[in-house]
Amino acid sequence: MGGFDWNNQGQQNGGFDWNNQNNGGFDWNNGGFDWNNQGQQNGGQQNIDWNGMAGGFNDTNSNIGTDAGNGGNATSGLNAKIRQDMPTTVPGGVEKSGQCKVEKKTYNCKFTGGQKSCNVILPPNYSPSKQYPVMYVLHGIGGDENSMVSGMGVQELMAGLVSSGKAEEMIIVLPSQYTSKNGNGGGGFGINQETCAAYDNFLYDISDSLIPYIEANYPVKTGRENRAITGFSMGGREAIYIGLMRPDLFGYVGGACPAPGITPGSDMFMTHPGCMQESEMKFRNVGPEPAVFMITGGTNDSVVGTFPKQYSDILTRNGVEHVYQSIPGGGHGADSVKPHLYTFMRYAFK
Repeated sequence: MGGFDWNNQGQQNGGFDWNNQNNGGFDWNNGGFDWNNQGQQNGGQQNIDWNGMAGGFNDTNSNIGTDAGNGGNATSGLNAKIRQDMPTTVPGGVEKSGQCKVEKKTYNCKFTGGQKSCNVILPPNYSPSKQYPVMYVLHGIGGDENSMVSGMGVQELMAGLVSSGKAEEMIIVLPSQYTSKNGNGGGGFGINQETCAAYDNFLYDISDSLIPYIEANYPVKTGRENRAITGFSMGGREAIYIGLMRPDLFGYVGGACPAPGITPGSDMFMTHPGCMQESEMKFRNVGPEPAVFMITGGTNDSVVGTFPKQYSDILTRNGVEHVYQSIPGGGHGADSVKPHLYTFMRYAFK
């Protein structure tokens, strides 16, 4: 997502009154807030659990439409196969817990001149004598390298799919995206152009610093055919943006519930100038198009709304082969993210 502008958010302009915490009660744990008690009397919605924007939430009260997906425009290759094989729920028994090792690492970021952290998830039966492809999974706004470690099924889906032979053995990297020369800025909480630009800057961090660090410190296969990138919300936006800009680095690109801002648009938080114009939403001519390009959106996602489908429509108009997965009733959280990862992981590195 874009983020919140904490300035001038009083009731007079339809925003939230942050000066009266007794009305709603905020829980700032894990970089988010708990809106469980936001009643209709102060402009909130009841029964919505906002467990932090980075962690997502499922808004079952807000239906933005029926199933809007048409599967995208792919007619060949892995994308065409995915169109016939993208279930909207994860089959029972797929997720396996406690089989992965997570390592916290710190590396030097050339763009900022400082240090950043990432989590590295090692697959079941990991061996330093083997070589593995790498999947980068990006968090939502206000999050960090810890946001996708649990709750979205990243570890559990990878472990279950690898153990059953339905996915290739892989290493997963969970970075912190916020990349600003002005410091961490609280992780980039606040939806404005400065914050969004700091997330867009992750393009330079991952290409110039993070990928080289992983390749220097882990037994990984190199080359675009051995790298995948996907993410959730703001992470979905950045994964798609990075994939479009650097197809020479990533052979598999995805995004779940991607936030607005790749192209110009307005949402409830801000007007996004866009990283590129709609006519420019194509893969840059620096490498072959990825073998997989997959976008997932939920029909009950009241945070990013119909932007995932709008991205799909723009890609179709531009003749960019991709697959669009629509999750009927899916919100801005795990019920949309897990089906995306279930399919994306199965088809990555094939």
